[in-house]
Amino acid sequence: MKRFLCLSVFVALTLTGNATFAADECTKITATGHPQYPVIAYQNGDNIVGAAPTLVETVAKQINVPLESKYMGTWEAAQQAAFDGKADMIFGIYYNDERAKYLDYVQPAFTFDDVAVFVAKGKEFAFSDKNDLIGKKGVTNQGESYGTDFDAFMSPVAPASMPAFKPCWTERPTIS
Repeated sequence: MKRFLCLSVFVALTLTGNATFAADECTKITATGHPQYPVIAYQNGDNIVGAAPTLVETVAKQINVPLESKYMGTWEAAQQAAFDGKADMIFGIYYNDERAKYLDYVQPAFTFDDVAVFVAKGKEFAFSDKNDLIGKKGVTNQGESYGTDFDAFMSPVAPASMPAFKPCWTERPTIS
């Protein structure tokens, strides 16, 4: 937890111009992230690159703390690495109450990301809120969360989970 807090503190303080003391606590940051979440974070060989790693690297350089941004496998594996302490931080992870038990989040977030519903051509339907998904079938990336409230809404019949962007045209559960 101290590692996550340290990063949160030095990112926040560096962005406000006063991170001198944060470097005393941190000697290196090992980070990972979603391997397929461009432009925020994505795999490039053995590394995770993108806007989030670039921001953290910029801050880390200002206080002379090396950043190692490593690809650690699937999105689920990256989250497990953060949970297990193999990664000091994780890029591009949505907040939910369960994750907040072991992660510290930088507040406010440096960017926001809208979630979209995509449908096959000819299968369009009116959509104004989550209740319009009731009775529909869906799929999501393994390990995804869309926040505590939406996760709870989806929990009775969660959409099928697939490894990162694998074809998903098989039978999917119906949201009830």
